[in-house]
Order: sequence, then C-alpha cells, then structure tokens
Amino acid sequence: MGRAVPDSLLVLGFDNREFSAFWPVPISTFKPPLEQMGQLGMQLLLGQIQNPDRPLQGEVVKMPASLIIRKSTCRPIV
Repeated sequence: MGRAVPDSLLVLGFDNREFSAFWPVPISTFKPPLEQMGQLGMQLLLGQIQNPDRPLQGEVVKMPASLIIRKSTCRPIV
C-alpha cells in the first residue's frame, strides 16, 4: 500500500509476545502483568466459590504495566 513503518504508519502491539521483537521492524508493545492478572483472577474466583452468597462487587484493581519501545513507533531523525 506504499506505507512504511515507522515513517508513515506507527504500529503498537499488545502483550509483548516473543515474536514482537523479531519482525523486520520490531514492534513496540504494551506489556500487561499477565501472570499477576491470572493469579488475582483465580483468587477472586476461588473466593466467590467458597462464599457463593457474597455479593459480586465492582472493585477496580490497578496493576502496573509497561511499554516496550521498539522501532515500529520510533521515527528516524532527519
């Protein structure tokens, strides 16, 4: 389509999969704390199973995430 990354189009991935770094233009990516998210989800599920009468609450849990910057979002300096 005549577009070049990162010259005319920036690309940002999600979850920092291993292959993100190995493309001809390595892809910048957002890296969520997947292991911590899974552990917390399991704790919440087990808590609900053990206390089925406990009302579900809309708690908000914030976990730190990181941004891995690679060439897909770095424009060359002219």
